[in-house]
Amino acid sequence: MHFDKKTLRFLLEFIFIFTIFVLPPMLNKRDFTPPPQPEGFFYVLVFISKIVFFAAYEEILYRIYLPYRIKSFYGENPESFKSAFAVYEILPVIFFALAHRYLGPFNVLYAAAAGIIFRVLYVLIQKKASTKCSITIASIKAALCVIVLHSVHNGIIYLLIFKG
Repeated sequence: MHFDKKTLRFLLEFIFIFTIFVLPPMLNKRDFTPPPQPEGFFYVLVFISKIVFFAAYEEILYRIYLPYRIKSFYGENPESFKSAFAVYEILPVIFFALAHRYLGPFNVLYAAAAGIIFRVLYVLIQKKASTKCSITIASIKAALCVIVLHSVHNGIIYLLIFKG
Protein backbone atom coordinates (compact mmCIF):
# COMPACT_ATOMS: atom_id res chain seq x y z
CA MET A 1 0.00 0.00 0.00
CA HIS A 2 1.43 3.37 -1.00
CA PHE A 3 0.56 6.66 0.65
CA ASP A 4 0.13 9.30 -2.01
CA LYS A 5 -2.00 12.38 -1.28
CA LYS A 6 -5.23 10.71 -2.36
CA THR A 7 -4.63 7.62 -0.21
CA LEU A 8 -3.69 9.78 2.76
CA ARG A 9 -6.87 11.85 2.32
CA PHE A 10 -8.94 8.65 2.15
CA LEU A 11 -7.22 7.34 5.27
CA LEU A 12 -7.86 10.55 7.23
CA GLU A 13 -11.48 10.59 6.05
CA PHE A 14 -11.88 6.95 7.08
CA ILE A 15 -10.36 7.57 10.52
CA PHE A 16 -12.71 10.54 11.04
CA ILE A 17 -15.83 8.63 9.94
CA PHE A 18 -14.81 5.57 11.96
CA THR A 19 -14.14 7.61 15.10
CA ILE A 20 -17.35 9.67 14.91
CA PHE A 21 -19.89 7.19 13.49
CA VAL A 22 -18.65 3.60 13.89
CA LEU A 23 -16.79 3.48 17.19
CA PRO A 24 -19.35 5.13 19.55
CA PRO A 25 -22.16 2.60 18.91
CA MET A 26 -19.70 -0.27 19.40
CA LEU A 27 -18.63 1.15 22.78
CA ASN A 28 -22.18 1.87 23.97
CA LYS A 29 -22.76 0.03 27.26
CA ARG A 30 -26.32 1.18 27.97
CA ASP A 31 -29.09 -1.39 28.07
CA PHE A 32 -31.81 -1.18 25.46
CA THR A 33 -35.01 0.43 26.60
CA PRO A 34 -37.69 0.52 23.92
CA PRO A 35 -39.16 3.92 23.17
CA PRO A 36 -42.73 4.59 24.22
CA GLN A 37 -45.34 3.65 21.65
CA PRO A 38 -46.16 6.79 19.65
CA GLU A 39 -49.74 7.99 19.92
CA GLY A 40 -51.30 10.35 17.44
CA PHE A 41 -50.73 10.77 13.73
CA PHE A 42 -47.89 13.30 14.06
CA TYR A 43 -45.92 11.19 16.55
CA VAL A 44 -46.38 8.06 14.45
CA LEU A 45 -44.98 9.96 11.43
CA VAL A 46 -42.03 11.19 13.48
CA PHE A 47 -41.37 7.64 14.69
CA ILE A 48 -41.54 6.22 11.15
CA SER A 49 -39.19 9.00 10.00
CA LYS A 50 -36.70 8.00 12.69
CA ILE A 51 -36.90 4.35 11.64
CA VAL A 52 -36.22 5.27 8.00
CA PHE A 53 -33.45 7.74 8.91
CA PHE A 54 -31.56 5.27 11.10
CA ALA A 55 -31.98 2.45 8.58
CA ALA A 56 -30.59 4.75 5.86
CA TYR A 57 -27.75 5.82 8.15
CA GLU A 58 -26.78 2.20 8.87
CA GLU A 59 -27.05 1.10 5.25
CA ILE A 60 -25.00 3.99 3.92
CA LEU A 61 -22.34 3.59 6.60
CA TYR A 62 -22.03 -0.20 6.97
CA ARG A 63 -23.11 -1.53 3.58
CA ILE A 64 -21.88 1.17 1.21
CA TYR A 65 -19.26 3.50 2.67
CA LEU A 66 -17.15 1.11 4.78
CA PRO A 67 -16.79 -1.69 2.18
CA TYR A 68 -16.11 0.84 -0.59
CA ARG A 69 -13.57 2.86 1.39
CA ILE A 70 -11.77 -0.18 2.82
CA LYS A 71 -11.65 -1.72 -0.68
CA SER A 72 -10.14 1.51 -2.06
CA PHE A 73 -7.12 1.04 0.22
CA TYR A 74 -6.31 -2.21 -1.61
CA GLY A 75 -6.26 -0.63 -5.07
CA GLU A 76 -7.58 -2.14 -8.28
CA ASN A 77 -5.71 -5.46 -8.13
CA PRO A 78 -5.07 -6.62 -4.58
CA GLU A 79 -2.26 -9.15 -4.29
CA SER A 80 -4.43 -11.45 -2.24
CA PHE A 81 -8.09 -11.27 -3.22
CA LYS A 82 -9.16 -13.50 -0.33
CA SER A 83 -7.57 -11.34 2.36
CA ALA A 84 -8.85 -8.16 0.72
CA PHE A 85 -12.36 -9.64 0.49
CA ALA A 86 -12.22 -10.72 4.13
CA VAL A 87 -11.27 -7.22 5.20
CA TYR A 88 -13.64 -5.10 3.10
CA GLU A 89 -16.68 -7.39 3.31
CA ILE A 90 -16.40 -9.01 6.74
CA LEU A 91 -15.12 -6.09 8.85
CA PRO A 92 -18.19 -3.89 8.16
CA VAL A 93 -20.46 -6.79 9.15
CA ILE A 94 -18.53 -7.19 12.41
CA PHE A 95 -18.75 -3.43 13.07
CA PHE A 96 -22.50 -3.48 12.34
CA ALA A 97 -23.04 -6.44 14.67
CA LEU A 98 -20.99 -4.88 17.47
CA ALA A 99 -22.94 -1.64 17.11
CA HIS A 100 -25.96 -3.68 18.23
CA ARG A 101 -24.31 -5.26 21.28
CA TYR A 102 -26.46 -3.17 23.62
CA LEU A 103 -29.31 -5.48 22.55
CA GLY A 104 -27.56 -8.57 23.93
CA PRO A 105 -25.45 -11.44 22.53
CA PHE A 106 -28.26 -13.10 20.57
CA ASN A 107 -29.06 -9.84 18.81
CA VAL A 108 -25.39 -9.31 17.93
CA LEU A 109 -25.54 -12.59 16.00
CA TYR A 110 -28.89 -11.58 14.54
CA ALA A 111 -27.43 -8.22 13.45
CA ALA A 112 -24.45 -10.00 11.87
CA ALA A 113 -26.79 -12.26 9.87
CA ALA A 114 -28.94 -9.28 8.87
CA GLY A 115 -25.80 -7.35 7.88
CA ILE A 116 -24.68 -10.19 5.63
CA ILE A 117 -28.12 -10.49 4.04
CA PHE A 118 -28.45 -6.74 3.45
CA ARG A 119 -24.93 -6.54 1.94
CA VAL A 120 -25.55 -9.51 -0.37
CA LEU A 121 -28.85 -7.97 -1.48
CA TYR A 122 -27.14 -4.62 -2.09
CA VAL A 123 -24.42 -6.21 -4.23
CA LEU A 124 -26.87 -8.39 -6.20
CA ILE A 125 -29.29 -5.51 -6.88
CA GLN A 126 -26.39 -3.24 -7.86
CA LYS A 127 -24.99 -5.83 -10.29
CA LYS A 128 -28.37 -6.46 -11.88
CA ALA A 129 -29.18 -2.75 -12.18
CA SER A 130 -25.72 -1.89 -13.57
CA THR A 131 -26.49 -3.86 -16.75
CA LYS A 132 -29.21 -1.30 -17.57
CA CYS A 133 -27.73 1.96 -16.25
CA SER A 134 -24.55 3.56 -14.93
CA ILE A 135 -22.89 2.17 -11.82
CA THR A 136 -23.81 5.33 -9.90
CA ILE A 137 -27.52 4.99 -10.68
CA ALA A 138 -27.32 1.24 -9.99
CA SER A 139 -25.72 1.94 -6.60
CA ILE A 140 -28.45 4.44 -5.72
CA LYS A 141 -31.18 1.98 -6.76
CA ALA A 142 -29.58 -0.80 -4.72
CA ALA A 143 -29.17 1.49 -1.71
CA LEU A 144 -32.80 2.61 -1.85
CA CYS A 145 -34.02 -0.99 -2.07
CA VAL A 146 -31.95 -2.11 0.90
CA ILE A 147 -32.89 0.99 2.93
CA VAL A 148 -36.58 0.24 2.34
CA LEU A 149 -36.07 -3.41 3.37
CA HIS A 150 -34.12 -2.41 6.47
CA SER A 151 -36.77 0.18 7.40
CA VAL A 152 -39.59 -2.35 6.99
CA HIS A 153 -37.61 -4.88 9.05
CA ASN A 154 -37.05 -2.38 11.87
CA GLY A 155 -40.69 -1.26 11.68
CA ILE A 156 -41.86 -4.86 12.10
CA ILE A 157 -39.51 -5.31 15.07
CA TYR A 158 -40.97 -2.22 16.77
CA LEU A 159 -44.52 -3.36 16.03
CA LEU A 160 -43.72 -6.67 17.73
CA ILE A 161 -42.21 -4.82 20.71
CA PHE A 162 -45.25 -2.55 21.02
CA LYS A 163 -47.70 -5.44 20.77
CA GLY A 164 -45.93 -7.14 23.67
